[in-house]
Amino acid sequence: MKLTKKIFIEPKYLDKNILQNHIFKKLKTQYKHSCNKKYGFILDIAQIHEISDIILNDKGYGTTNVCFTINNIKPEPKLKLNAVIISIHCHGIMALPQDMAELKMQKPSIPIWIGVSELTKCKLTYKSNAYTDGKNKTISKGDIVSVTLLNIIYRQNMFSCLATINI
Repeated sequence: MKLTKKIFIEPKYLDKNILQNHIFKKLKTQYKHSCNKKYGFILDIAQIHEISDIILNDKGYGTTNVCFTINNIKPEPKLKLNAVIISIHCHGIMALPQDMAELKMQKPSIPIWIGVSELTKCKLTYKSNAYTDGKNKTISKGDIVSVTLLNIIYRQNMFSCLATINI
């Protein structure tokens, strides 16, 4: 996804290395691992495409518009994605998008809940900290599964998702 944002630049960063040493770092600091309703969770800043002319004010500070690409996860109903199972309970499964689980964040911004009613539809039952179909399929903590998001709620800079498991 491409974004264009206004960036403020201190005079000490207005040199020949402005792109590598300041603007890219500033974008990463400001946006990487942030979460908002419009863009979802921003995994990383992928690339800078364009920097407009830098406009200096009377104190030597600059402003510019920067067009850049982000890698993100934007939860929406019917979105299919891979998720890592982080906990299993008799009343459902908690998971995280695979890309987010690899970050090992303290407070994940996109938890995914697969309720027991959705698991029952897939003929899965709870048994000894796992869900099984009684034959050859068992889902345990740490497994990667395919899910389809059903319902999304956004509040306090995080999403909460209800999903079904794709078997």
